[in-house]
Amino acid sequence: MTISRLADTTDIVKKIIQQLPSSQLPDFHSDEDAINYLECLLKRVSPSHILLVLDDVWREGVSLVDSLFSLNLPNYKILVTSRFSFQRFKPVYNLKILNDQDAMTLFCQYALPDDGSSTIPYDLVEKVEGVA
Repeated sequence: MTISRLADTTDIVKKIIQQLPSSQLPDFHSDEDAINYLECLLKRVSPSHILLVLDDVWREGVSLVDSLFSLNLPNYKILVTSRFSFQRFKPVYNLKILNDQDAMTLFCQYALPDDGSSTIPYDLVEKVEGVA
């Protein structure tokens, strides 16, 4: 999901929910309510591994990233790309723009399970890498 300057937690959570199968979009009373709902929904409908890619996160989005890092889900990873360095989220890699091969290597190394158990087709990985 491309974040850019849009840093409203509730709006981002709604966009994530809209991407999930058979999910109804409730009205949220607060950002905390939205995050709690997302956590419960992901526990119920998600596959065994979850990768949330937040692309082009600006400084204004740090509270959103904090909220999403706080989700208590097994096998849950977040990959954040940004023009800005968020030092409190580790590891941090300060990179020049990557060529396609290097981008694919980095994505696969950190987004896919370490044990080689991924059943994600390579063409789908290429599509995700192309979007992110």
